[in-house]
Amino acid sequence: MVIAAVSGSLSLALTNLNRFLANPTVVSIQKDFRNWMNHLPAATGCLNEKISYEKAKKYIKSEWNVEPTDEQFSYFYDFVKTISNTTYFNLGELKRFEDDKTLAAVDMVKLVTEVHPDLSGQLVTFEKRYKAKWKLILTELGICITFNSKFANLLEIRNAGVLNNSEPEDNILKCHYLNRLCYARYDSDPNYPLKYHIHSYLDIAHINLNQFHQANISDEVEINYKMTETDASPDIRYLSPTQRRCRFDNEPLTNNLPYYSTTICFVMCRYEMALKLCGCKPFFYHFLG
Repeated sequence: MVIAAVSGSLSLALTNLNRFLANPTVVSIQKDFRNWMNHLPAATGCLNEKISYEKAKKYIKSEWNVEPTDEQFSYFYDFVKTISNTTYFNLGELKRFEDDKTLAAVDMVKLVTEVHPDLSGQLVTFEKRYKAKWKLILTELGICITFNSKFANLLEIRNAGVLNNSEPEDNILKCHYLNRLCYARYDSDPNYPLKYHIHSYLDIAHINLNQFHQANISDEVEINYKMTETDASPDIRYLSPTQRRCRFDNEPLTNNLPYYSTTICFVMCRYEMALKLCGCKPFFYHFLG
């Protein structure tokens, strides 16, 4: 009888231990909603036409000493416009320029930055203590602007090639659960229609952002969101990522990047595939490698 009891106890203990090692986390619903502070979603906007004709003329003049009246101007303008509107989806458009040696040394990041139209609109939010502003970033969607993204500094063009710290938590807008006046509004330039992508503040803009909101000339777009946020307790950090089956954003997969997110992981996979198939790095992956 004693042997059977001991055997049963050991079996039960081993079962519980194996269950803990395999899945030691517990999912629960927080009920202290009076203390909830939800993160405002991030917004990324990409112009439909990412080139200013006047800026393009100036760039072509400085790079190739070609004026609009010259016969070659239309060719160089076509090249500049193609690069400016390049995304992951239309990389094949560059093939027609591959044999032109005069274009081999062009700094494409500098090009898209210098010919991008100036933003004249005003970004306003519910938070008066923090002045919201767009950041110019380079993504798989091309050159865009973003707001309230924790990892915007990683994609910011002025920081190309530098592994920067993430956006300070104090600069990420949060909204109290009971506050019905949480908003962000952008009065955009009517001459430059925008596509808006709304995503998590822990995401970066990438090609899997299928849903977008188009704001055309004279359009007024209002979008309302219902927030659902999943949070991990700091107490589970002592468990390995394998045990908890998730990672914190400061637990990167490799040393190439200082952060982790699902979207960053997707982007890295496509970057490695581009290197394998093309033997070169598309310029919008300026923060990798």
